[in-house]
Amino acid sequence: MTRLPPTTSPPTAAAVHELAFDRPATSWTEALPLGNGATGAMCFGRVDRERIQVNDAMAWSGGPASELAGGPPDAAVCADALARSRSAVAAGDSTGADAAVRRVQHGQPQTFLPFADLELGFGWPEGPTPVTGYRRCLSLATGVHETRCEVGGAQLVVRTRVSRPHGVVTVVVECGGAGVDLDLSLTTPLRATELTVTADGLDLLVQLPEEVAPEGVEPPLRYGDADQRSTRGAVSLRWRHDGTEVAGAGGPAARGVHRAELHLATETTAVGVGRTPSGPVQDALARAQARAGRALLDGADTVALAQEADHAALYDRCVLEVAGPPQAATDLPQRFLEAGASTGGAAAGDPSLLALLFNYGRYLLISSSRPGGPPANLQGIWNDLVQPPWSSDYTTNINLQMNYWLAEQTDLVECLEPLFDLLGALAVSGEETATRVYGAPGWVAHHCSDVWGYTQPVGDGTHDPAWAFWPMGGAWLLQHVRERLRFGGGDEVAAAHWPLIRSAAEFHLHVLLEGPGGEVGTSPSTSPENHFTTPDGQVAATASTSTMDVSLLRDLFLLVADVADRLDLSGDPVVQAAARARSRLPEPPVGPDGLVQEWLDAALRPDPDHRHTAHLYFVHPGDGPATPELARAAALSLEGRGDESTGWSLVWKAAMRARLRQPERVSDLFDLLFRDATVDRGPFAGGLYPNLFAAHPPFQIDANLGFVAAVAECLLQSHTGVVDLLPCLPVELASGRVTGLVARPGLLVDLEWEGGRLGHVRLRARPGAAGEHLVRWDGHELTVAVGADGWTSLTPEDFTRREVGA
Repeated sequence: MTRLPPTTSPPTAAAVHELAFDRPATSWTEALPLGNGATGAMCFGRVDRERIQVNDAMAWSGGPASELAGGPPDAAVCADALARSRSAVAAGDSTGADAAVRRVQHGQPQTFLPFADLELGFGWPEGPTPVTGYRRCLSLATGVHETRCEVGGAQLVVRTRVSRPHGVVTVVVECGGAGVDLDLSLTTPLRATELTVTADGLDLLVQLPEEVAPEGVEPPLRYGDADQRSTRGAVSLRWRHDGTEVAGAGGPAARGVHRAELHLATETTAVGVGRTPSGPVQDALARAQARAGRALLDGADTVALAQEADHAALYDRCVLEVAGPPQAATDLPQRFLEAGASTGGAAAGDPSLLALLFNYGRYLLISSSRPGGPPANLQGIWNDLVQPPWSSDYTTNINLQMNYWLAEQTDLVECLEPLFDLLGALAVSGEETATRVYGAPGWVAHHCSDVWGYTQPVGDGTHDPAWAFWPMGGAWLLQHVRERLRFGGGDEVAAAHWPLIRSAAEFHLHVLLEGPGGEVGTSPSTSPENHFTTPDGQVAATASTSTMDVSLLRDLFLLVADVADRLDLSGDPVVQAAARARSRLPEPPVGPDGLVQEWLDAALRPDPDHRHTAHLYFVHPGDGPATPELARAAALSLEGRGDESTGWSLVWKAAMRARLRQPERVSDLFDLLFRDATVDRGPFAGGLYPNLFAAHPPFQIDANLGFVAAVAECLLQSHTGVVDLLPCLPVELASGRVTGLVARPGLLVDLEWEGGRLGHVRLRARPGAAGEHLVRWDGHELTVAVGADGWTSLTPEDFTRREVGA
């Protein structure tokens, strides 16, 4: 449909940097998130009994030994199963291939768990009184949650933050008038082994389960003996106040408080990604006590200064503002309601909501993925359920990768470090999987994992191969290394990751099969998480040479070649074999109907409405269609799949549409994402919850983080070697400005535009990227000399010149 741009005005800072509500949260998806990469907190903003639900990033069930517990199928069983599956594929017996490959399944990843709940009870000396002027908000720019209201004429302000420098959750309560009575409690949904009330706070010891059953399976938790097989943890709370200390009901309490500050620290016996938990829980408690005590000694003001500076150092690097009609409401639900009543949906009615969601996505990655901790999982670092959906694990057939697409484009390279740490853990455990399951050298990872580095084909022999058998997780995750190099990573990055790259290539070279025409492919092969129907009516998942397999292998072998060139490794036999194999991989096949085929065999008909668009990986996050024919086929394939889908699928399709230069189709997808997710539209219809968490449904953070990348693709593309400005502006992005986008091979880009027309652009090179670069806008190209010491500025008029100097 034809879309008309709204009458625009510059957004206020609150419109694009603040989530505000005029009432407390009544559900978890109304609460607001804080985090520092190690600790997450959800704030409800209640003024009778505030709940701050706390997560520790290393609070997972089990440990590295859990992966092989119970005895996986041995090498002989696996060899026979794979041989039978390949034979069945060759004979056209797809259901037989499915049955054979089920025999290699074993176990499941472990579960990310909630850790503790801090509750603050508020009592009023004059008894219950009306609450007026209520407001709670999360400032994305500062990482601070604030609740403010009046109770009986007394102003109450509660500020909560999670500090990375101090490693604590800090809560400051300020109250006028006669003050407020406070009582504190600390609980856990896990097994509490000891709770100690101290002179200035509380200490809680926690045992985590050895195993958590999948969602809906009973019993939910299985605890072991008090040994070191699974993780133990500790929470330490320290506080001070200006009230009168009184005996509390199981925790500290005070009366007539005008100011109080609380500092909470969590610790576990887990020592890192992929490493076995070790040490007594008392040592973990001592570390938590030391951090909470240091924060109390330094004081809340010092904690605040350090926390806000640390947060701003990342958040301020890249900011988006989008012009639109002025907002009448600041309350977020009311704002969505008013915007959604306009023609074209909420994003068109209030384009600054789009900028808010973009900035929120960056905020969420900063809060959930920092050096030294684990990567962001399916829910980032926030989870309140002991049996969360999909175990809140790492799903490597799209979701984990989508979490990190934004890191390079929006200058959050530090946030990638945890992902690379997990890659290292997967390479270790994946060697055993490669040897036993495939009889192959190197390492492999399948479709889901956990903080311990699980790499098995998941299941108990009954699970669907459509998702349980997919040995391409490592190949896809390594593309983040390839992108790190393409965005300016130096030879030290290449050298650090070369052992993992070489080993993954060695595995995939070993399992490649030669086809009748000399091409190479994969068998058994699935395409996440789709099925197909054969000409004789079989519905199955296992065939030969999925399009995603060969697309990923092409990019893996290109990564091998790139690193080999950088490090002078051309004589390495794996490098040479990868180059030979790459030249024999088939291109993405286009079928008689003009669509990209999901498997090499055109007779296999995949589910036409499936949420996964794995066969179009080459469009995004790959390097894009190599030919106009492939671009047309990709666009037709997206048409065939339809727009309606889960949250993460909507934003993946939006990123693909941006690469294909289809702004109105991007708008269609944004319309669907900016829907009320509390309305039940079925299990595969995405939207946004009141706190802007994205829905699969239920909540998954991948759409929040992937949305940032999709918007960035609309504003700046560089995957073809050209810095392409404003390549795909949907009407919601008709006017605005963005600072701090990053183009390959390491150019910082600031943009301003109005009515779809470029107003101003500034470019600056990171070290190593200075030099001449080809820049394109609106079909015009020019060569620009970009330096690292200052900004190069361009206007539309400059694109009529042939060359611009620095």
